[in-house]
Amino acid sequence: MRLIIGLLALLGAMLPGFGGGYTPAASQPPKEAGSQIAPTPAIQARVRVVVPQLGPGWRTGMLNGTRQEPTCYLVLLFHPGRTRQVAATVYLGAVARLEVSSVYPGTGPADPDPAGGSYDGEEWREVRLDAMKASGKNCPTGIEPSR
Repeated sequence: MRLIIGLLALLGAMLPGFGGGYTPAASQPPKEAGSQIAPTPAIQARVRVVVPQLGPGWRTGMLNGTRQEPTCYLVLLFHPGRTRQVAATVYLGAVARLEVSSVYPGTGPADPDPAGGSYDGEEWREVRLDAMKASGKNCPTGIEPSR
């Protein structure tokens, strides 16, 4: 398991944007007091996450879930480009922060480039992870690289 985590960290360091658009977390503007907290996003929503095991910064991907009750939420991180090839599956237990996009919230058409950078006019809304994590307390918590 340590080997897999180490390889993921190395891959993240070698490939800028591994698992989606990489934006240093420190470069994000601070949240305003009273900023709106988004409800649990829809499956297939464009999200960005901070995953400490992959290093600092945001990774852009797509929210997904398992077909079980209760749902185990996960984030699919894609290889760069419009190939939609999954680079890694990150279970919510490994996520420190999660934000949902205003452009592709999962209720309309799918994001054509889930690994891409930002879109014009795109805004991000923080999602509280505690309720999502509580619903899947028996879910995996790590990162699975694609095969």
